[in-house]
Amino acid sequence: MLLNTISTWIRQHKYKAFSVLITLLIGGWLLFATILVAISSKLIFKPADSHSVKVEVPYEQLWLTDAKERQIDTLWIENPNAEQVIIYLHGNVGRLSQFFAPLSQKYSILAPAYPGYHGSTGKPTPEDVYSTALLAYDYLTQRGFKEEQIILFGHSLGGSSAVYVAAQRPQLGKLVIVNTFNSMYDMCWFKWKFACVFAKDIFNTAKYAPLVNGKVRQYHDRNDAVVPFSQGEKLYQHFTGTEDKKFTVLENATHSDYDVLAVVSGE
Repeated sequence: MLLNTISTWIRQHKYKAFSVLITLLIGGWLLFATILVAISSKLIFKPADSHSVKVEVPYEQLWLTDAKERQIDTLWIENPNAEQVIIYLHGNVGRLSQFFAPLSQKYSILAPAYPGYHGSTGKPTPEDVYSTALLAYDYLTQRGFKEEQIILFGHSLGGSSAVYVAAQRPQLGKLVIVNTFNSMYDMCWFKWKFACVFAKDIFNTAKYAPLVNGKVRQYHDRNDAVVPFSQGEKLYQHFTGTEDKKFTVLENATHSDYDVLAVVSGE
């Protein structure tokens, strides 16, 4: 009976029914898009995966204090013979411990953990990821390192924060990013399409890439199953502020498994 009544009303009010349908579709789309942004931190960040990671090389535990008075878990791995120091900016599952041993053969390493990761207090947000990376960079310069000695190495999501810092600190020695996306909006589009309309400013790596004017070395696994290769190619096109840039395709690698020393040392 109810279905018949509704059917009759629709036939008698076709244009009004169409308007109601469109309104419901738009309202549902806006609601879903808003919810998607609201839960974006849970979708992007995987801090629980970082808590069991163990570092197999000797290190000094540092605790940096950020602008919000949070304690930032930071590892300092010193190579007394190194002429350069790496800031390792990790991806969304935390530090990859297999990187430390090879990198420490040639470099000293500073490895901050974003809020909520490893031992850092607080919860991660895109803004806090960027500010943590900048905090680490400024810590090294305050410690006496010259900017030209610093290499920013960003893996995956960490590449976005590395590009951000390189845009703010143009005297940086070198920027190295591996398997990094053009923007989170582009990444979201692959799965959620138009529901990503409000995600344009979340980890928008491409926004800061044109501001980088120093040495850029970008690498991407051709068959990356996490960040599509096309994302790396698209990002590279945005480094318009420097001529000292190079894009290298990683073969026989995966998103998190590659010759990290060769990547960071590559010219």
